[in-house]
Amino acid sequence: LGQIERAARGIENQSADAVRRQLADEIIQPFNQNELWDEHLHAVLQTLWPALSNTIARDDEFFCNHQHPLRQLLQTLLAGCYWYPRESKAAQQFLDKLLTLIIATQASLATADTAPLQHDIQQFTDFLASEEKRAAMLENRLCETELAHLKQISAETRVVDLLNKNLAHRPFPTDLHGLISGTLKSELQYWAFNKTPDELIQLPLWKSWNRLLPALGELFSADGIEVDQQYLYQQIPLVIAELERSSEHPVNNSQAYQQFIDHLNAHLMAAIQKQALENTLFIPLIPSAGQGTGNTQVPYSLLKQTEQLHVGDWFVFYGENNEVLRCKLALKNPQVDQLLLVDHTGRKVMIKSHKDFALCLSTGIAKPLPTPDIHAIIYQTLPAWIERANTGVQAQLLLQKQKAE
Repeated sequence: LGQIERAARGIENQSADAVRRQLADEIIQPFNQNELWDEHLHAVLQTLWPALSNTIARDDEFFCNHQHPLRQLLQTLLAGCYWYPRESKAAQQFLDKLLTLIIATQASLATADTAPLQHDIQQFTDFLASEEKRAAMLENRLCETELAHLKQISAETRVVDLLNKNLAHRPFPTDLHGLISGTLKSELQYWAFNKTPDELIQLPLWKSWNRLLPALGELFSADGIEVDQQYLYQQIPLVIAELERSSEHPVNNSQAYQQFIDHLNAHLMAAIQKQALENTLFIPLIPSAGQGTGNTQVPYSLLKQTEQLHVGDWFVFYGENNEVLRCKLALKNPQVDQLLLVDHTGRKVMIKSHKDFALCLSTGIAKPLPTPDIHAIIYQTLPAWIERANTGVQAQLLLQKQKAE
């Protein structure tokens, strides 16, 4: 630090205090980011940063001692970046404890005595440890409960998307609509729930219906939509043969499934024989959890972003009416196309599909929460200042040599 000061004074005509203050401000700057804190905390901390910077600028030990109280303080304060207002006792208690630490810090800095600060930091650290343990237990129970529910949602959404993709708004025998949304949906959903995504796409029954559904969506006529009779003669025998093969695959409810196949075969035979059928447009199905996103097109590059997410990652979500949520990814399971996010107390905040999350990241609705580390900041900042000092020293030596000559 002395070398940095001398170089700056000699080349840049800056005082030692000015150089120290610049360095201290650069150390503090990563902590003084708007998105790092909830707006309530950000406003409170604005009075703390200048005082911290002044104290750091006068304390060489801060840069040399890994256990320095102010280093511990900055790292401890970062627990506050996960907080945002919620209607819960735990959230209010956390805020009260954090504000108590900030007030104690301001008092210590005003008296230029950071020794008592260690006691206040330890008290808050002990509180954090107990809160984190309680939050972890709550989060684990939530994940166990939600996993089965999320698997169910994911399975249903996958089946609904498959059916809607091929049948929605297409003519289909009216009295088969209920069997599609009941028997077939239930059967496919059973396998989607009990198989991993990789196992499911290899399942013979799933493969069979991925071939059948696109064809079934093109075989029935309605007002304004006519199917060429020659096309029916070509396709319906192939579809009936595929339906017969599907009956040979293992199914969950064999009786209901066979009745559905029989009904469907009867309607196909009626269509090829030019018998009158009551066909209506198939109304898109909606998953019990809400509208599916199967038709939403998300670039592969965006979906790849969700693959890089890890349990424990923190994000800031910007909602309507300036609402800002701070969430941790608590559950990411390869068998479930849903991501569970919780707050710092372990309580559920939201569930997002991979597509939804990718869109949130791409549109700026969600951003990774910055996680500055004071020790890393110091180690990254000082080398540039030392290089600047060395350049200054060399320039001074050159100037002295020129004067001597």
